[in-house]
Amino acid sequence: MDLSSIVALIRRNEQEKFNPLGIDGKSFSEWAKGLEIAKGGEVVFYTGGLYQIAPHIDLLVSAMKMVPETMPKEIVRIGERFSLPIGRIVGKKKQDRFNKIVRRIFLLVRDRIPDIGYLWDEESYSGALYYDIGMDFLFREHAERIVEAMRRNGVRTVITIDPHTHHILKDIFPKYTKADFEIKYYMELLDMSIPLEGYVVHDPCYLVRWSGLLDVFRRVISRVGEPDESGITANCCGGPIESIFPEMAESLAKKRIEELVAVSRKIVTACPICLVNLWRVCEKYEAQVQDVAEVLEVGL
Repeated sequence: MDLSSIVALIRRNEQEKFNPLGIDGKSFSEWAKGLEIAKGGEVVFYTGGLYQIAPHIDLLVSAMKMVPETMPKEIVRIGERFSLPIGRIVGKKKQDRFNKIVRRIFLLVRDRIPDIGYLWDEESYSGALYYDIGMDFLFREHAERIVEAMRRNGVRTVITIDPHTHHILKDIFPKYTKADFEIKYYMELLDMSIPLEGYVVHDPCYLVRWSGLLDVFRRVISRVGEPDESGITANCCGGPIESIFPEMAESLAKKRIEELVAVSRKIVTACPICLVNLWRVCEKYEAQVQDVAEVLEVGL
């Protein structure tokens, strides 16, 4: 699928559903079913939709890899429609796994901030991909919509749950909008240290390099194995270019998995994009990849 087709698809999906894959925004709050959470308030739990979108990205990348670059543009336009039914195609088991990760993170945070709120139907995707691929005009409009929703709901502090969303809200939003919220990553709130002997850690680029939260990550998980390239020198998992250059992303993911399994086949990370990219290639290496929230649940 050529780049112009992908950009056109992203623009259409943003116009229709306010996210790059055209997923129904109502699905973003599936993780919160049965929980009594006030809407809005001074402190809100903001998912940014990335964990919820991650399994859909995995499916879309698989679909893209089946579309030859030589395919006529007329057929490529049909291929663009791959994203439209994705929300109905992703398996329930895979979607449930990511929703459980979000739910687990929320419960950890609510233990520290009992009255934390949530935007419910007014929460939307963070816009990270638009910024990453240089669609500044689209990113600015999207960011301003999010800022307006937060102000409308009386928000002063935002708790983020993934490295991409945290970086976008904390470091990039103020450059494009008049956002003046306090932005905290959920691990900054956790007063725990879980020893993870037998695991090896993959450090997400956006967490340890762009946001400088390596010390926070290591405070939460201790005695974890590290590959030669870890911390601020950790090699990339291949994301988020998987939505544009899936073959290159897969090559990077394989290289990273090989570095990790040299230490352990039990891998822990803290990013939905890293989780998706690494799990896509881990079976060949008989490796297991988990989000830190899944591992913390075992350790508690």
